[in-house]
Amino acid sequence: MTHRAVAAAALLSVAILLGLLSFALAQPARPPEALGRIFAASFQDETKGLGLAELIGQEQANVVRTEDGGATWRILYTFRRETLEGISMMPGGQLGMISGSGAFFRTTNGGRSWNKSRLPFEMSKLRFVGSHGFMVGTPTNARDDAGPTLLVTASKALRWEPRFQQPASVQDHCFSSEAIGWAIDDRGVHQSTDGGRRFTLKKELESSIAVACSDDRHVWVLVGNRVHQSFDAGETWFDHDVGSRSVFTSMQFVDGTHGWLYSDRELRATEDGGNSWTLRMRAMGPPTFWDAQKGWALGGNGDIHHTNDGGRSWTDVRPALAAPAVQGG
Repeated sequence: MTHRAVAAAALLSVAILLGLLSFALAQPARPPEALGRIFAASFQDETKGLGLAELIGQEQANVVRTEDGGATWRILYTFRRETLEGISMMPGGQLGMISGSGAFFRTTNGGRSWNKSRLPFEMSKLRFVGSHGFMVGTPTNARDDAGPTLLVTASKALRWEPRFQQPASVQDHCFSSEAIGWAIDDRGVHQSTDGGRRFTLKKELESSIAVACSDDRHVWVLVGNRVHQSFDAGETWFDHDVGSRSVFTSMQFVDGTHGWLYSDRELRATEDGGNSWTLRMRAMGPPTFWDAQKGWALGGNGDIHHTNDGGRSWTDVRPALAAPAVQGG
């Protein structure tokens, strides 16, 4: 090959490389990949939280973390062939737990790794208050009359103990501190003053749906379309109609006056401790409020919903991946 031919070939190669580089630079930045669905979450504050997510086209569940209120998420850990239900983190964000079917998973490093432990219960309504944890557990291998009980841990989720003897029928629980809490079952509402070791029946109620508390003296119990309330730790009770025929499934109070009722049709709020309830704009899932104004909810399609006015209006955030997946175990 002559010197002229070599030079021509070199110039052609340079031109091709420059063309490819120009084409690459002209392409818009690839947007973050959309998550398939976030089906559980635990927020430490308005911006930081952990969630359980599915990716589009994948079946495994992933532990994801957000630091911008749910707009973008980074994958911390990937589970394979595990059925996961809920996630809850203890104050500080390092210790936490994922509930599943017949097993739970515990982290001590903010969700980067998880250890599996067997527990013969179907677990739901997992919540932590300080270093104490509480959840409803339905035995998976028990006699026919065995029902949901309250599971309690005082060992940072290492060991869980049932607190209601079988046959049990616990529907919900609420603890305002590590010592003071409430549980409802087919008999009524029960109070504990020793961290869930013992309970005392404070009021007989049938068909209780949900219980909420804001401090050691304020407690509310939802029964059908009426809310029963006590402001003296269950010694005296009053009840009020909520003004709706909807089937409400959850209730929350953040203080002695501000609370919310959720159904798949509507959201209602009170600003007077439950005496009266007004209609608010419904979120697409049961909301969780930090205070009287700010709250969030998970939608069935995977969106995150935020409110800054007590549920009068909601803004939607479509979650996206902020970084490539980091494989776990």
